Amino acid sequence: MLGLTMAAAPGAVPTLLTGGDSEAMACLERVVWPARMQASEETIRERLARGHEMLALPSPDGLAGAVCYVPTAQTPRNRGHLPANYGELVGLSSSAPVRSLFIYNLAVRPDQRGSQVVWTLLVALLARCRALGGRWLVGNSRCTSYAGGTMPGGQPVPPDPVFRAAIDRWAASGQRPAEHLLLRDPLLRFYGKILGCSFQRLVPGFAPGDAPSGGFHVICVKDLSELRGLLT
Repeated sequence: MLGLTMAAAPGAVPTLLTGGDSEAMACLERVVWPARMQASEETIRERLARGHEMLALPSPDGLAGAVCYVPTAQTPRNRGHLPANYGELVGLSSSAPVRSLFIYNLAVRPDQRGSQVVWTLLVALLARCRALGGRWLVGNSRCTSYAGGTMPGGQPVPPDPVFRAAIDRWAASGQRPAEHLLLRDPLLRFYGKILGCSFQRLVPGFAPGDAPSGGFHVICVKDLSELRGLLT
């Protein structure tokens, strides 16, 4: 899933954006996400003012990609600390001491997908979390195999009835399915196998507009104290 052979911007190093970079970040949003999911320049500046961080990889003609997150004192160990939906997540303000980074956006320009951009950003994110004194990376994953759709790079994902049944059972019972059932989904397989994340919680209605996922998202947690996956 992750191409590690091409460099999008040779010699480029991920850097933290400031309010003055809001136009470049908004441009990246427009080429990556559908209109209903895009953050405006004003929204980007407002998030940065609340302590959000945006780690971006520059390229000669803009930004090749960026990862956006909230440094927070909250931890994934406390279920009450986990946002109930995407609006709650992006509405958080940063807090200290930093224990976790709550990630809400991993955006990569279409012409850079399949390059080293994603990996470069994730390695930098890991280093940033450690530099801030954090232990956990917390993100949310779509469940595209639930109803079928496309991956961020445009690859089709067919509906998987076995995966859908596992998600429905999880939603009804609160009991997490066996990991091999969740790994049938390509995004969850990436988070689980490549990044070494654990699947903490299923959140119904996390993203109501995400029809391929049935509105379900899975909270994924990377514990930096554990050597799991390729990202360590």
